[in-house]
Amino acid sequence: MDDASIDAMISEIRSKSKLFDGSHVHRDDPLTPDRISLIEQRFKIQLPQQYRRFLTTYGAGDFLYSHVYSCDPESGWSLWSETEYLGSVAEIALPFSDNGCGDYLCFGLDSGKCSDAIYWADHESDYELTPSEYADFNDFVARVALKK
Repeated sequence: MDDASIDAMISEIRSKSKLFDGSHVHRDDPLTPDRISLIEQRFKIQLPQQYRRFLTTYGAGDFLYSHVYSCDPESGWSLWSETEYLGSVAEIALPFSDNGCGDYLCFGLDSGKCSDAIYWADHESDYELTPSEYADFNDFVARVALKK
């Protein structure tokens, strides 16, 4: 799914429902591309383009039926606070959301580069990574956060 399709879905939801925005929604302001670049340098990672764009366009936090963690360690939605639960799996995975039951949706990590592919880290299997049903971050946003 491309970025324009995600933007169109969000625009449609915003025009029809007050559930996406409002005082009840807890969401960070969008990050700047420069801030994300600094974070990538600090943590020696390369984030997927879809995730980067999402954070610079919408920010991290509540998104209708899910939430998205921030790469910013200063955010209340910081993914870095979640990596401690992953133990040694944190060396090969970067969590960007969870299912509310102790399991994480993650990008795979290889030499600091995040995969476009999405993986599950299930608490019942000591967070061993398994492929998810989502092709990439935009697919996750459409199918989970927006339920489209």
